[in-house]
Amino acid sequence: DKNDVNFNNYGRDCTGNCPASADETYYYDSCGQCLLPDDAAFGDCCEGNILKRNNICGYCLYKNATNFDDYGKDCAGTCQGNKMLDLCGQCLLTTNENWNNCTGCDGNPSSSFRTNVCGYCKDTTIEGWDTFGVDCQGGCDMNLKTDECGQCLY
Repeated sequence: DKNDVNFNNYGRDCTGNCPASADETYYYDSCGQCLLPDDAAFGDCCEGNILKRNNICGYCLYKNATNFDDYGKDCAGTCQGNKMLDLCGQCLLTTNENWNNCTGCDGNPSSSFRTNVCGYCKDTTIEGWDTFGVDCQGGCDMNLKTDECGQCLY
């Protein structure tokens, strides 16, 4: 209708121009940007915020965030991965048999503490660490003692 107040605006794209073809028509994308649909920046935002982008793992972050490229990755670089750094600096699943394998029985990395045959956590640099708790018959904590005659008794 020629009497419509918007009559002269019909057919114009978001730039206000009258495009000669569909290939030249600019549209508003979901980010509110007026661009050609084949423009690389078309729709390149998330949550309607042109300052945010989805990173490779699918997280909507500010595009200038220092952790943008790595956010959502585990230590192996896998998106939503389950590997973590153990106390030894190894990137493993927590169920891996090598998890914290550099730790001593005291829980400290590169420790000299080990569990001996009787189950005691002892420092291997101390003499007798491996026989602590071993009785005179070679058992553990059976309270057997060697008497003055050299017999192993309770």
